Amino acid sequence: MPQNRRQLDEEDIFRLRHVVMGPREYQLVRVIGPDKLGSLRRLLLPTDESSRVPDSKTIVAINELLNEEEIRELEWILHPSPPPLAMEAPRELPFEFWARANYFQLIYSIAGLVLGLVCIIGGIILFLRGITGSTSWTAKIIGAESKVSDAAPGAILFIVGLFIVFVTRYIVKVKNR
Repeated sequence: MPQNRRQLDEEDIFRLRHVVMGPREYQLVRVIGPDKLGSLRRLLLPTDESSRVPDSKTIVAINELLNEEEIRELEWILHPSPPPLAMEAPRELPFEFWARANYFQLIYSIAGLVLGLVCIIGGIILFLRGITGSTSWTAKIIGAESKVSDAAPGAILFIVGLFIVFVTRYIVKVKNR
């Protein structure tokens, strides 16, 4: 047996025992196969309760059972990388958060209002100038249906402007607990 080969130590054997006894056993089947898993299970799960700590013979037998490639594959099962740290949102957010959220909602609503008014005014100008054309559409969204047929471009621009104003309107919801 080469000396530079990675060997499983006592801590790895403890972790391996938990994997064999736990719900992640399917990962071992993929890495070492079902035949070696049966042999590994016999070595790791003794029949008597007094032998909870693996002795040196068991550690040597497991290291001889698994080849170098299988031990390398077991690394990610035995030593998983910790999940990335996620920040938990506090239950009560500070006033500054709500003030900034309200400010950006106001900017979003004003931008939508300006764009919508430009579309509405542009649609009125096109309609009054008598720009002709023929446009039609049919749309169904969540049970709502919209049908426009043979409409002038000004009317379509007017409808789009109304839609933009409606979607980007300023809404504040306050829930009392």
